Amino acid sequence: STSKILLISNPVDVLTHIAQTTSGLPRAQVIGSGTYLDSGRLRNALSDITGVSPTSIHAYMLGEHGDNQFTGWSSARIGGLPLLDHPKLKGMDLESINQKIAHKAYEIIEAKGSTYYGIGMCAAIIAEALLNNTSQVFPLTHYVEGLGCYMSWPAAIGSSGVEQSFDVKLDAAETKKLEVAVKAIKEVCAKYN
Repeated sequence: STSKILLISNPVDVLTHIAQTTSGLPRAQVIGSGTYLDSGRLRNALSDITGVSPTSIHAYMLGEHGDNQFTGWSSARIGGLPLLDHPKLKGMDLESINQKIAHKAYEIIEAKGSTYYGIGMCAAIIAEALLNNTSQVFPLTHYVEGLGCYMSWPAAIGSSGVEQSFDVKLDAAETKKLEVAVKAIKEVCAKYN
């Protein structure tokens, strides 16, 4: 089958797992919106700090969408250089930025009552990438072979679904956060196997 399933509902990592096992489609053809929206919010926040366009900042929220998501600071780049080498980020409380992004949806819900415009736009962009075979890279929920579960991780997508999943280099602290996210996702998914 050439069908694709794109999930945008929460908990997106678990629901993507359930959709794939229920549908029987190949893993590459079942994806979720993951941390795509949160990664955009992260790049916008970093743009405000650095004065560089968000499209020129390569940084992702990774892991389990929601409570166990984290920023891949050590792999983030700006102008080809490590993001953390940018002078305006020296001495910044990175965990505070991470938490602010992770909880931004709650602020938006409190102010506007919902967050459907942002995720709607993300879903349209992801669908366009699938339909037009663009091979764009997004931090989406997909099955990450090396981790053995569905989670939000950078992947290139096109008309066949996930074309490539990228091995993001993490430091020791980020690796621990990744392990927590993987464990949490696997524990919940195990209930639905």
